[in-house]
Amino acid sequence: MESGLPPTTFRKGATALITGAASGIGLATAQRCYSHGMNLVLIDNNAAALSQTTAKFIADGRNTTTTTTSHILDVSSFDEWQQLVPKIESQFPDGIDFLMLNAGAGISPNGGKTMWEDPTYFERTFAINTM
Repeated sequence: MESGLPPTTFRKGATALITGAASGIGLATAQRCYSHGMNLVLIDNNAAALSQTTAKFIADGRNTTTTTTSHILDVSSFDEWQQLVPKIESQFPDGIDFLMLNAGAGISPNGGKTMWEDPTYFERTFAINTM
């Protein structure tokens, strides 16, 4: 019997894509999704931390029917996203149920400039944190 309510996002078999997934809020969110039996697509630019994080989920073994994948990615790179999308679509043809764009960075301006004097700093920070 249907309750008339939409299905919950946090459910067994749903798929979560999380950027900034190797630490902090992204990792905590991945852990919560995993606790609900969700598939995980973990994205981060820190290869070592991402590898450790992914290994922990895989080694846990509690969710034998879930899939955990990880991808090292510069979230500000449109080209890298274009290369990743077909991989995710082929692995998860039903799509992404939960999307958390959590990647962020605090970058220092170059050469002793202020953030307003260094256009490279401004563009890079904006691309990572917004785009």
